[in-house]
Amino acid sequence: MWERIANKAYELWEQRGRPEGQDMQNWLEAEAIVMEEIHEARE
Repeated sequence: MWERIANKAYELWEQRGRPEGQDMQNWLEAEAIVMEEIHEARE
């Protein structure tokens, strides 16, 4: 799961124009997205 979150965070970072200093924001958003995807897959 860590790798999936990391990939999503990187994707978000690139989509936003690679801004500096938003690592934690991107990580937390990616984590929420991945957790939601997992939750939806289990339903």
